[in-house]
Amino acid sequence: MPALLTALAWEAALLALGIVLLLPGARRPKLPDAPGFVDKYAASLFLVGGTAIVFALSVAIQPLAVPRGPLGLGDTAQSAATQLDALLAGGVRSVQGPGLDVLFALIALGLHPLLLALAPLVWMLADEERPAKAAIVGYAAFLVLAVPLHLVVPVQSRMVRPWPFLPEVGALVYPPLGEQALPGLHAGLAICLALAARKSRNPRLRALSYAYPAVLIPALLYEGINGTLGVFTGGIVALLATGLAARVTSVERTAHQRCDATPERKEEIRQAARGLVDAVASEAQRNGLTVDVRLVGSVAKDTYLGHKVDIDCFVLFPPATPRAVLEDQGLALGQAVLHKPERRFAEHPYLAGMWEGLEAEVVPAYKVRDSSERMSAVDRTPFHTDYVVRRLASLQRREVRLLKQFLLGIGAYGAEAKVQGFSGYLAELLVLKYGSFRGVLRAAKDWRVGQLLALEPFEGAPRFPEPLVFIDPVDATRNVASAVSLENLLLFQEAAKAYLHEARLGFFFPRPVQPLPPERLQEVLRKRGHGLIAMRVERPDILDDAVHAQLRKMASALEDELARNGWKVLGSAWHADDRLASVAVELESANINEREVHVGPPRDAGEHAERFRQKWTGNERALSAVYEEQGRLMVARRREFTNAVECLKARALQLDLGKDLTAVAKHKGFEVLEQERALRALDERFLTGFLQHARPWER
Repeated sequence: MPALLTALAWEAALLALGIVLLLPGARRPKLPDAPGFVDKYAASLFLVGGTAIVFALSVAIQPLAVPRGPLGLGDTAQSAATQLDALLAGGVRSVQGPGLDVLFALIALGLHPLLLALAPLVWMLADEERPAKAAIVGYAAFLVLAVPLHLVVPVQSRMVRPWPFLPEVGALVYPPLGEQALPGLHAGLAICLALAARKSRNPRLRALSYAYPAVLIPALLYEGINGTLGVFTGGIVALLATGLAARVTSVERTAHQRCDATPERKEEIRQAARGLVDAVASEAQRNGLTVDVRLVGSVAKDTYLGHKVDIDCFVLFPPATPRAVLEDQGLALGQAVLHKPERRFAEHPYLAGMWEGLEAEVVPAYKVRDSSERMSAVDRTPFHTDYVVRRLASLQRREVRLLKQFLLGIGAYGAEAKVQGFSGYLAELLVLKYGSFRGVLRAAKDWRVGQLLALEPFEGAPRFPEPLVFIDPVDATRNVASAVSLENLLLFQEAAKAYLHEARLGFFFPRPVQPLPPERLQEVLRKRGHGLIAMRVERPDILDDAVHAQLRKMASALEDELARNGWKVLGSAWHADDRLASVAVELESANINEREVHVGPPRDAGEHAERFRQKWTGNERALSAVYEEQGRLMVARRREFTNAVECLKARALQLDLGKDLTAVAKHKGFEVLEQERALRALDERFLTGFLQHARPWER
């Protein structure tokens, strides 16, 4: 027993060392991750544990299960396997040497169990779910497939060499009866691990897993733990097991499991939604209101993501109701029912809050017979819900959820100003049009800018200026994709092509940005030779949507002003928290040459050409006389600004930064930060995401 405890202690120490060496520092697990860790892997670990027990029982009952002698398979198979093994593995076993005894024993009996446990554990801790589950489920599938062979073809092997140290441990692990060797357990599990490693993004662990069978198999043959036939059959069974595991752990199946609510959770959400509708209806009846209360949105359509539930309850008033009455009474109903209600605005105000632990909205609207009779924008929503519920098949709802999670993962989900992406309704219509998640991706990769899509016939030739057009099937005058920016359309197409080339969970569940300290970000910019500046103001007291819409406008205004003054702008991004709103701009260089060439009108432009000559002849900023080049007048002149910070300090208040941001900048002031100050003052996660230039699925 002391020897066994010593061996286990060594294995534990080596396991901890392996985790330290192989687990990327940025992926070290944190305590709050523990519940999610258990949710992801508990079932897989129980599966492999249960199959290991079944396998052990099969080994124990095997002598009783298959008769020996003339009528049994055991002696014949054992004899044939022994002869074949002696022929093929004899050369390996003929090698002698105490050094080899120790080396191969350590590999077969020390490294083998260590790596079998180490690789999946590192993948789990690094949140590489696919290779972790592929290895664990592969182990379980291998053991299940091995049981019938062990019972029907009971070939045994035993170590042909003594364990060179701690002999009592060797005797315990490999008792005199030996191990079931057809298929070879050690070799098969090693091959399962190597095949699972193909899905890993950890290059060191992947290389180690690939090399593992190549090192282990000679050791198994040398020690006699597996024979040649055992290694061969172990490889065949490992390939079959890996194929089964691949079906269980496919990207889309795993993504479904993670983004779909469990049946129990679905029932809780269903009951909560019904309870909200009943509560609002009861409150309306108590107040003597003649209204219809309806559940709409993704919960009504069963297309919601399990981790992103929002109950939409619409209160439908008669069309004759004055707008002011609709707003006041609708808000009063939400105020009476919701917990922590907060007023928000669409075309008219509505209330958002909490209901039984879920986010919920109570929205007043008009009850119209047809969407063409709508009196406000939200009046279409019940028709959207009815349209999707009638046409979307049960299996397609899962495809919608998959598409929504994909859009969320790449950062293009949501029609709000902050995102300018794909709405949930648009995702549903896309699946209705193309049939499945992959069908949408295959079509999207070939879309053109201005692509026109529709489900229902419509009259005329609709003209919409947006880069993607999807005619609303319940209102042909509306573009469902109007919120999708050109940037997000191109991002979606790029992601679709990349996913169809190589499917990975990172498209659905990207790794969070790991914030880099200012020193590291400074080094990133130094290597590129680029510059960074930022402008920030106090955040105005307006809704998130309005803040982000104005920050987008502010970023565009700053980019345009810098470009007009000679800077090469490489990109911009914005960030807002509870106190401040900021825009960061990456430049090819924060400082530019004082000299620039100013291009004037054509030389034969008459009065315009003469004014140009008069303005720049003798001008204090002119660095040359006016000259002609390719038919145009030109002059070399001194730039007004050579430093980007100075340029924005002087010009910012002359720009349209958005109504509220401009007002704050004028009345409360603003800051323009040069590179080092910007890196230390702005949010590190925001800056890291902006400067790393990595797509979400590439992190």
